[in-house]
Amino acid sequence: MPSQPQVKIAGLLGLVLVAGLSVAALKIANDEWAGGITSLSLFLLIASWLGVLFARGPARAFWTGFALLGWSYVVLIHVPILHEAIGRHLLAPRISGFLDPLIHPEPVRPPGVATATGFRSVLLMGGLAPVSMLDTLTPFGQIVIALESLLWAWLGGLFARHAFRSRPAPVTTPLPPIEPPAPAPVPLPVPDPIPAPPVPPSPPTTPVRLGTVSKLPPSSA
Repeated sequence: MPSQPQVKIAGLLGLVLVAGLSVAALKIANDEWAGGITSLSLFLLIASWLGVLFARGPARAFWTGFALLGWSYVVLIHVPILHEAIGRHLLAPRISGFLDPLIHPEPVRPPGVATATGFRSVLLMGGLAPVSMLDTLTPFGQIVIALESLLWAWLGGLFARHAFRSRPAPVTTPLPPIEPPAPAPVPLPVPDPIPAPPVPPSPPTTPVRLGTVSKLPPSSA
């Protein structure tokens, strides 16, 4: 179909664009880039529900896997119980503290509590206020986590689309051919009756008188 190469080219261009933005964000790693990459990841995860609702066939399978795996990663990272049990052991939280000093010898921002939004409770303004784990990360760590969420979502979409295409085709029993109804018989035209030929009149007959005998002449011996 002519639309398939266009979709593949558009997907490759989008992948190259995201890869370029990711490399630039990891290299610069300031607050602006961290906010931009995080916003991009959330935008794609939210927009994936539109694909789940309105797409059909393999495209819908891709967006379903994209949304399922992407949002699963967000839940594992941001829900406190799941983060303490699973999220903090994932790849991005592990390698962000190791790679940040290697790429940026000077720390971009010292770790610490910045705002009062999130999940963990700390002493703030004389009371307890929830603070997110992300607020204790450098911009580099936030970028790595946002990129890993997109990686999970993309791999989930590819796996879901492959599973959709690999499923066996449903077995359907072919229906018997429908025969057209027999045409109604066409009545033949009845020919007009052929008139009988007229009977010729019989010739007049001479009445025979009974009791009279004709005399024959005598024969010569």
